[in-house]
Formats: sequence, C-alpha cells, structure tokens
Amino acid sequence: MRHSLVRIVIGLIVVNAAIAVFVLLSGDIGDTEGKILFTSLLATATAVLAMMSAPALAAGRLRPVPHLGIAAAVVGFALVAAVIWGDIEALWLGKTAGSAYLIAGASALACLLSAWPIRGRASWVGIAAYALVATVTVALLAAMWLEIGSSGYWRAFAVLAVLLAAALLAIPILHRSGDGNVADKITRCPFCGASVTGSTGEPITCPSCGRRFTVRLEGRSSQD
Repeated sequence: MRHSLVRIVIGLIVVNAAIAVFVLLSGDIGDTEGKILFTSLLATATAVLAMMSAPALAAGRLRPVPHLGIAAAVVGFALVAAVIWGDIEALWLGKTAGSAYLIAGASALACLLSAWPIRGRASWVGIAAYALVATVTVALLAAMWLEIGSSGYWRAFAVLAVLLAAALLAIPILHRSGDGNVADKITRCPFCGASVTGSTGEPITCPSCGRRFTVRLEGRSSQD
C-alpha cells in the first residue's frame, strides 16, 4: 500500500506540474481553470497526508489510527471537491470537510510519532504526546462546530499547543538518547533472515516473507 501511495503522489505531482504550466501559459485563469488547478493541488496534498500514515500501517503500529487517517483524508477531499464543483454553500459541509482533514492530520502526526518509540523512564513523554494530539484535535473540532470565541478557551488551547510542540521536539531526542531508546534494534527476520527495520517490543512486518512478529525484551519472539 505504501508503494502504491508513493506512485500516486509522484503521478499527482507530475500532473499538477503539467496542469499548472498549461493554465499559466494559456492566459487568464478562469473559473473552470481555477477549479481544476485547486482540485489537482488538493488531491496531491491529500495523497501526501495519507502517505504519512502508510509506514505505520505497513508496520502494524497504532491500529486502527492509520486506517482512520487515510479514510478521513479521502472523505475530506471528496467533500471539498463537491463544494468546489457543485458550488455548494453549506456551512455544515465545510465544517465536515474541515473536521475530516483535522482528523487526518492528527492521525498522520500520531503515525509519525509512532516511528520514534520511547521506552524506559521517559516513556511517559510519548504517552503524553499522543494524549495532547487527541486533546488538541478535539478542542479544534469543538471550537469549529460550537463556534467558541471565548478568550479563556483559546488561552487554554494555546497552553495545550505549546505543550504539544515541546513534546514533538523532545520525542526524537529521547528516542535517540540512551534513556529513551533502551530497546535493541532488530535488523533480521527470524523466519527468513531478510533485512528488516524495527526494535524489540514493537510489531515488525518482514517485507520479504510477509510474516509479522514481535521480539520481546527478554529474547522471546511471538508471531501474529
């Protein structure tokens, strides 16, 4: 699936470049040309957003979050395309599309964070980061649908956003440090010997034989 998404994104980039060149060279950008260009760019952005969840999906991490993120991105694109081409002026439809993209973005961010597992005494930072991603997303959804304009609400939201930013900066550092990354690296599949990338304690899918396994810290391995 990840390879398919890569091909789709590359294809969309090429198509977008061709469309942009054609529109720019054809003279004035009319209503139809603008819609085509914006839809094409949105399709590429949506594919990139969905592709951010692909590595976690392939490795079996955070299920069903990657599926949710990809589905939300597709739904968001379909709704925005309907608004653009159907000339629909429905506030609820715009809010639904925005909600779908918010969920897709939050899922993609969580999937990216899952690539930097933290174990040991600093593991709480990773848990807190996931909780903050969910909380910030819910806060934005609530503000969108309930049209919250309270300054106190947005001050509390700003605090959460600052904490999330701090966690996002800390997680890669803790993952690479000795304290945060106590797990051993796994480089070989125990079934076929092919090269894999993963760590003890996390699900790993062999790209060669397709077997999915987890190597425990005490040395035992389990197969799904």
